[in-house]
Amino acid sequence: MGPLTRCLLALLAGGVPAAAQSFNVDIGSNVVYGLPSANYGGGALQPGAWNAWPGAGPLLLHALDGTPTAVTAQYLPVGSTFSHTETDLPGSSGGDERLMDDRYASNTTFGAILDIEVAGLWNGDYEVSTYAFAASSADQTFVRVWNSPDPLVVLGFGTFPGGHVQNTTFAKHRVTVTGGTLVIEIDTANNFFSTISGFQLSWLGPLPPVPYCTAKLNSLGCLPNLIATGTPSASAPSGFLLSCGNVLNAKPGLLLYSLGGSSVAPFQGGFLCLAAPIRRTPGVNAGGSPPPNSDCSGQWQLDFNAFTQGGYGGNPSPALLVPGTQVNAQWWGRDPGFASPNNTALSSALEFVQGF
Repeated sequence: MGPLTRCLLALLAGGVPAAAQSFNVDIGSNVVYGLPSANYGGGALQPGAWNAWPGAGPLLLHALDGTPTAVTAQYLPVGSTFSHTETDLPGSSGGDERLMDDRYASNTTFGAILDIEVAGLWNGDYEVSTYAFAASSADQTFVRVWNSPDPLVVLGFGTFPGGHVQNTTFAKHRVTVTGGTLVIEIDTANNFFSTISGFQLSWLGPLPPVPYCTAKLNSLGCLPNLIATGTPSASAPSGFLLSCGNVLNAKPGLLLYSLGGSSVAPFQGGFLCLAAPIRRTPGVNAGGSPPPNSDCSGQWQLDFNAFTQGGYGGNPSPALLVPGTQVNAQWWGRDPGFASPNNTALSSALEFVQGF
């Protein structure tokens, strides 16, 4: 499923589309040829508002619906002296002409590689489409995206082919963003000049939940087992179940969570895997075998999407309603088989990002 299809499905469903972290950027002065219209989707087939980037300074990006975001783009090194040019590219017309016929040209003969850093992104998977097609072989350009599994791409030159062709007029790279930042690298293919006309970022979705940390062996020798089922969402009423099996039957437990990241610190005979400040959900009962039996048949369960929407009561953080929020979670409960203050159970932990 392509970015356009995902966006349309989200709009039809009435939810927040992936457009919130997808961007179209036209690089160049836009004096002669102007900015592409919002109906123009480029090679990524991603219509929406286009950001004009005519200068050398940082740019605050607007999403596909035109709303401003906290995402910025800047050239590295900051203050680069590369220049904007506008020249007719034979064979281009319409939106292609508006995007491709103005560009940022750089003399990379002496290793002056141009990097574009996009920062403030939600963590997750992205598709990056980068545009650079030259009339002359002297301006032929190669593109790579840092940390992408896809190789560098040498783009074409000559007469524009009448429409976008992947690996000729634009390069496409997949990349997983884990620190809020991605970098597009532009360099010469022929040891002369390189150009870039624009780029599109398409947000494909959040990272899958990542387990980490070590559970505490309980007083009966069982290891609590944290499992996630479904998809975390900032808007869905249900559908992301956090379960912890192998716990003592009929004992209370609750889910601890943090918006401050992970940590591994000794705590109550095990490890606390969350960074402060730490929040909690309402408690649940493990069920399992009825008393007076004592075994590891219990299981704590909580639908985190339902908790986010207030379905369990308590006081969910408002940040959980924001797509892109990172959450770290760990189960905690009672284990009277240990002496105080270690009479508790602790699961391993999970890190995930709230999706739409």
